[in-house]
Amino acid sequence: MKREDLSLVHLDPNETRALLRQELVWIGVGSVTAATLGLTLGAATPATWGIAAGMAAIAARPPRVYLLPFALLFVVASTILLATLGVSPVVASALAAGVIVGLPGWQRTFESACAGALGAGMAWALASQVGAAGSALAAGAIVAVGSSLALLPSALRFRTRPHRVRMPGDDVIKVSLKLPYQAPVLQAGQLEHRLNIEAPDRPTREGLTEVAHWVWQLGLTLQALDLDIATIVPEDVEARRQALQPADDAPVDPFVRDRQRGTLDHLDRLLEHRTVLVRERARSESLQTYALAYLEEARAGLAVARRLPGEHTPEALESVLARLREHAADRSSRRDAARELAGARP
Repeated sequence: MKREDLSLVHLDPNETRALLRQELVWIGVGSVTAATLGLTLGAATPATWGIAAGMAAIAARPPRVYLLPFALLFVVASTILLATLGVSPVVASALAAGVIVGLPGWQRTFESACAGALGAGMAWALASQVGAAGSALAAGAIVAVGSSLALLPSALRFRTRPHRVRMPGDDVIKVSLKLPYQAPVLQAGQLEHRLNIEAPDRPTREGLTEVAHWVWQLGLTLQALDLDIATIVPEDVEARRQALQPADDAPVDPFVRDRQRGTLDHLDRLLEHRTVLVRERARSESLQTYALAYLEEARAGLAVARRLPGEHTPEALESVLARLREHAADRSSRRDAARELAGARP
């Protein structure tokens, strides 16, 4: 099974065993407390539901010792208050208990409170449906099972789905690229549109779209490199270097001489940077041409496959993508290395 096919929400394997233990503790303590209070007092009240839920939450996920009485008091008081406002004591107690086990963090607190209230409400509806609401032990056990769902949100983990690359439309291409850089990218966009219709499966379509997207990205790279290269004119730099050369018979101040040498060093490095940019442009252009040619070959190959059964195209898709991705990674590595060298220079 591929990673993108897995559920976006899952239980953390490291939390599963702890969650099961906490759920059992919650259910056990909540059931016993509700049954004991119900049998002792003869009737379930908001206070008894609050005490049962508070004791269950504290036992399952204990707060700091000095907070124990305050946690129990909070659950009982919140249950009584919400009950006076018309909220079911069962739901109110689970809601307040969820706040206790959800802390810290407002989002986790909100999720735990909602999960506990929802679980308790459904459990009480089930207990009423099967006729168990009149039994302190049965009702307490069923409600404890439902309200223990307040423990679940903290054990859930959310996985971000990998971003799917999309080829921009012609309007975006024309806005982002100047006219000299548009033709290969527009052609790649047209090929990608046809290939998305004709490709046999989703992974192939997504891979071909990524290749076309690289054609666009490389077009942006070429445009940016040309702008950078145009700012460094070798003739102008050479003229500046010649102007800094001191005359043989002219006296030179040591301070001025040192500054001139430093300026010459910077101009030399400026020409070196231009050489690197020119080489990078040639690499990017060759890679763009390579990717576009592959899309053309893939389009023709699919046409052949429709007429000649047994042909499997496009071939070497993973190899093409690997070259494109390696180029991006290599560029990033070279850029980082250049930054480190620049920072190390005196």
